[in-house]
Amino acid sequence: MFAVICVAVAWLQMALVKGAGTGAHHTILLWPLPTMGTAAVLSAASRKVRFGLGLFVAVVIAACGANLLVLGTYYTNLLRNGGTSSWTDAMYPAFDAIRKMDKEAVCIVDWGFLDTLRMLEQGRTQLCLTADPVDDEGRRNALFQISQPGYVFLTHTDGNESFPGITARFVEFAASRGFRRIHRQFFADSNGRNTVEVFQFAPD
Repeated sequence: MFAVICVAVAWLQMALVKGAGTGAHHTILLWPLPTMGTAAVLSAASRKVRFGLGLFVAVVIAACGANLLVLGTYYTNLLRNGGTSSWTDAMYPAFDAIRKMDKEAVCIVDWGFLDTLRMLEQGRTQLCLTADPVDDEGRRNALFQISQPGYVFLTHTDGNESFPGITARFVEFAASRGFRRIHRQFFADSNGRNTVEVFQFAPD
């Protein structure tokens, strides 16, 4: 009952809240609960049926084998196709390049970098999120960021963004204020696809 109630409450929140439960890393929170409920039922059933313990062990072994096959498939697909653009391994050479730069701060344009970079830098580098120039406050903050010669900007390449168009909008705003991109570098994932880029701004 505990597992059933928990999965029902969590699923309802994901179903009713806009934007919740749209990614595998959201719904994966539910995955242990059906398994827990099934395990509780099988455990209780094994005490009621003759040779029930043996049946229970056989089911557990079969379930473990099935999980290993699924995990093996995921791993094979990962090696063959690479990760998604949001979880690209191209971020690591980008982080290495950023670490060697003479910089004041690193600003994250697109989603997917901040927590990993924060963990790897361990407070050595000032991090910030770029301001979306869609209102007066956003434009004011964005102008401050692009005006700093020591600020480095990190994002996904066009077509690989978690929020499509966010980088172009930021760069177009910079251009409208008389700034251009410089020191632009692209970084490829393990399959050779350029999925991450780093740049700075300078006055025209």
